[in-house]
Amino acid sequence: MSAESSVFFPERMQHVELVVPFESASSTIRLLAGANLIHLIDATDGNVNANRRYAESFVNCEEAERCLSFIGSQLEQYHLLGPAPTLTQFQQNLNTHPISIHDDLPYIVDSSNSLHERIQHTQQLETQLRLLDMTRSALRFFRPLLKERRDVIQTGDSDHERSAMFELELLGSSFLHSITGIIETIKLRRLLITFHRISRGNVVTTTGACPNDEKSSFFTVWFQTESIMRKLTAIAQSYGADVFEFAVEENLLDKREIELGGQIEEIQAVLSQSYDDNKGFLDQQKDKYWQYKLYFAREKQMYQYMDFADFAMIEDRAIYKGWVPTRRMNELQPLLEQASAEAGSAIHTTFQVTDVEVPPPTLIETNEFTSAFQIFNDSYGYANYDEVNGGAFYAMYPFLFGVMFGDVGHSFMYLLIALTLIYLYPKLSKSNNGELFGSLLSFRYFILMMSICGMYCGVLYNDWFGLPINLFGSHYHEVHSSNESSIIRFNKTDSSIYPFGVDPVWLFKDNELIFLNSMKMKLSVVMGICQMTFGMVLSFIKHYRRKHYLELLLGWVPEILYLISLFGYMVVLIIKKWCTQFPQESNGVNLIQVLISMFLSPSELSPDQTLYPNQLTIQHILAIIFIATIPILLFARPIVEIVMHKGENVSILEVFVMNLIHVIEFCLSALSHTASYLRLWALSLAHAQLSHVLYEQLFLTTLKTENPLILVIGWAGYAVMSVVILLGMECFSSLLHAIRLMWVEFSSKFYTGQGYEFRPVSFKQLAKNMGIEE
Repeated sequence: MSAESSVFFPERMQHVELVVPFESASSTIRLLAGANLIHLIDATDGNVNANRRYAESFVNCEEAERCLSFIGSQLEQYHLLGPAPTLTQFQQNLNTHPISIHDDLPYIVDSSNSLHERIQHTQQLETQLRLLDMTRSALRFFRPLLKERRDVIQTGDSDHERSAMFELELLGSSFLHSITGIIETIKLRRLLITFHRISRGNVVTTTGACPNDEKSSFFTVWFQTESIMRKLTAIAQSYGADVFEFAVEENLLDKREIELGGQIEEIQAVLSQSYDDNKGFLDQQKDKYWQYKLYFAREKQMYQYMDFADFAMIEDRAIYKGWVPTRRMNELQPLLEQASAEAGSAIHTTFQVTDVEVPPPTLIETNEFTSAFQIFNDSYGYANYDEVNGGAFYAMYPFLFGVMFGDVGHSFMYLLIALTLIYLYPKLSKSNNGELFGSLLSFRYFILMMSICGMYCGVLYNDWFGLPINLFGSHYHEVHSSNESSIIRFNKTDSSIYPFGVDPVWLFKDNELIFLNSMKMKLSVVMGICQMTFGMVLSFIKHYRRKHYLELLLGWVPEILYLISLFGYMVVLIIKKWCTQFPQESNGVNLIQVLISMFLSPSELSPDQTLYPNQLTIQHILAIIFIATIPILLFARPIVEIVMHKGENVSILEVFVMNLIHVIEFCLSALSHTASYLRLWALSLAHAQLSHVLYEQLFLTTLKTENPLILVIGWAGYAVMSVVILLGMECFSSLLHAIRLMWVEFSSKFYTGQGYEFRPVSFKQLAKNMGIEE
């Protein structure tokens, strides 16, 4: 295995033990975190009850982060939060103005506590101002109602006034009590129904819109007794309403409104001053905020990894264990020497390479282009340390998508999107666009490959927005049958072959599906069996690298023979049939009948099933190989395993049962996975037919109308449906089905995906997660 980085296999790793003096531990971890060099192993194995030597320092850093998080939220709220510095700027500022936990943590905690008090005081003022403002608004809603009731009692001239007067007479001679409130509009109707039921209809309510809040409404309830008032107030408050009680004398109402106005002006002045004070206080914090945030994040990470050590083996030293890529081992010693020099330790840090039984972590180096493909593979599972990396072959994934989505026009739309993302990436990557858009940016090259493969397959299908284009001139001419059948036959104009793709004569004909379905279905089977066979080749490479020669002989060889003798032979028959010129009146050879007779009628081969010389002899050999591989798979491997472990406590039944499960799964999956690749044909057919339907039923139908309005609506509908169904739904469906084929049908042949990721101690990755660049 090469020590160099490779996309096809995980990198070679070395297990190292670092013996670090206590005084050098912090500088050692800090330098290792800056180099992204080592994957440290927790000596306590994640035991939360283990004694953590640096737990207090870790908690102090967490406290600082909690305080800084609150300060940052307030800086953002007051629009004072400046741009984050780069890691280079952070280090330069740290060299100029050093920070220490002992000196700066109390300052940060005091600043956070002071800011809490200031914000709490401001919020109290805001609550008081809101309450006073609501009280005044409710009072201004109540006063016209009170005047109207008095006018009704005194005059009662209009129909409306007589109706109100009638309500008063039913309920009593006068209304002595009322409450006014503000409630969310969506709750108002339920509240009024509750009022009516509780009072048995002995209330009169008036409602109105709140001018300052579209989601709230006013209500005033008139009633007679204080007992009802207490009930109605409690009910209104249970619905989340703010309830107020006002006097009925005009002079008292005037006095109340004047008092409320004075109190509002006074609190507004105090609140404005509070805002200015808060802003001035935060203005003092903004310059150091990012520096503190990055520093304490780094220190927290450092103390977390410092506690990964084994402190019990040597009295004054810590022993760290981890994995380092072999090609970077030469970087380790200089870093350790630099750490000892910075710490001023008289004892040098040493390390040694050791052998352990624990499998190493998986590291696959990626770049901007390959990272998206690797992400799809890692979502299935990380490669084991000693197996082939499945992500190296995910370039097949865009092509599977293209087979299902194949349309030049629709794929060209995605090509424009991909090129736009690539062109604008330097600008867009620097802005905070959210997680979803950030993921879209990282998949820009993947979208580019998707669109290119979709356009290529679209040219093969001769499908341009659902329409054929006659690029090279048709090589057929139509022949209408004498009985005027709906099926049109085509005779070749000459012996030449259409240069590339499907001859446009087949498109939009009654027998289009008969021709294209046969072609696409066979193409899907050929692609599927070729991809599964390639997966078996990768399985061979994996076993060979692991030196599992017995597994190759007893497992892989019969499996590949089983797959090729039947399913591989089917691919040969398909290609042979494509390359054979049959007479005009002949329907060709039925391949299904050929495969069935290969086992049910092995001694007979009718002329209409013959494709090549000596076909019967070859099929006899292939049938024997196919049948013979099954007992070999069932019995050879478990018998050899039992013999090799003779004398050990091995359960013979368990060995045979586990092998039986594996053989049944492989044999059945060979058939089911082959059938699963027919989704390539099904999705391609669905996309093409939906394109045809939208074109014929929307575009052409609209084009025949003379009404300009219908023309605009029809074309708009065609555009919207094309985007939603063909560019949206069909694209997403093709993506899901393609990933299924890669994860299940392809990866199951060679990939276990039970490894774990190489995660080095990395301050750069920590800063990147915080949205900070190098």
